[in-house]
Amino acid sequence: MAKIFLISRNRTETANSFIESLETDQQPVYPHLTYEANTRNLLLIWASFLRIQPDLVYFIWEDETLNWMERALIETIGALPNQPMAVSFLGFLNPKKSKSFRTLLKRADLVTLSSRKNLADLRGISSDSKRQLRTLLAPLPSLAPLQTETDSKSNDVLSALNNKNIWVCPWDEKYVKENKGFFESTAKDKTWIFLADRSQWNFKKHQEFQDLFSNWKHKPLWSSHLNKIEILKILKESEVLLLAGQNISPHFFVDLASFASLSGVFVILDTHQIELLSGLWSVGENCSLIDHDHVAQQLENRWTSGALVPPVIKRKVRGPSFVLDQSLNDLNRWITKALSDRKQA
Repeated sequence: MAKIFLISRNRTETANSFIESLETDQQPVYPHLTYEANTRNLLLIWASFLRIQPDLVYFIWEDETLNWMERALIETIGALPNQPMAVSFLGFLNPKKSKSFRTLLKRADLVTLSSRKNLADLRGISSDSKRQLRTLLAPLPSLAPLQTETDSKSNDVLSALNNKNIWVCPWDEKYVKENKGFFESTAKDKTWIFLADRSQWNFKKHQEFQDLFSNWKHKPLWSSHLNKIEILKILKESEVLLLAGQNISPHFFVDLASFASLSGVFVILDTHQIELLSGLWSVGENCSLIDHDHVAQQLENRWTSGALVPPVIKRKVRGPSFVLDQSLNDLNRWITKALSDRKQA
């Protein structure tokens, strides 16, 4: 088993899931955090690296803004010619923002990114590694148990689940306006629940929200105060979760995909989203697929023709570890391939 020297700014959910899961497989992972940027911490990381002599140095970053110690690690450990390296980037990529981060992306043997757009943004960056592998990897879901307390402010939404045809969608005002015809048509038969926090909205924003839905037969509901266990409860009672064309963070996407797996809700995805956690989705069974470049047109046309969702949705519920296992299987396969390609180079 490979000894993995992991460098991350914080113990993120992805870092925690990665470490804990690999440790259960008796694969040694040595995590080191960089949020305390000082000389002592830098020397401790270097001493640990020299003592362990890892098979792979694995960087996990959520943004390209690096502190001085992170830049120093990239320019030292990251510059060793015979040291295999991997980097997972979990946020929205802007490779021009940091020269050091750009250098790391060029040197790494394995680069995983959390969206198809991020992968496309790397096309202009040539690789120093002869066999660099670039691929998609969703952030790993948390292994922590879900919060079970119910907020009394969410009772109105939860009590509305009985005897309603519920469809769920993350809130994005621009997205709803771009797909206005589709939402108005579905609202004749369905009740929408939007996922987002509007606690900071002023009176004008609330009024604009109400005006947007003035023509809807079934007025939408809101989930401002829902925690994760309550969102899961809603999805268990809902028919459809709409994600296609949504510009949501990779972490939120993984959370919703995990809840979809646990609840068996039918999901509407686009052709970019389905590439993340690809083993989770089966078109026609637990999801339908919309062309990423023609979301508005296809949503309305397929709703009108009755081809957007099956007439009868057969819910297929999977265990809580299914999404995590899918991600870890992909990650282990890519780590093995990167190390194997490095030996053959």
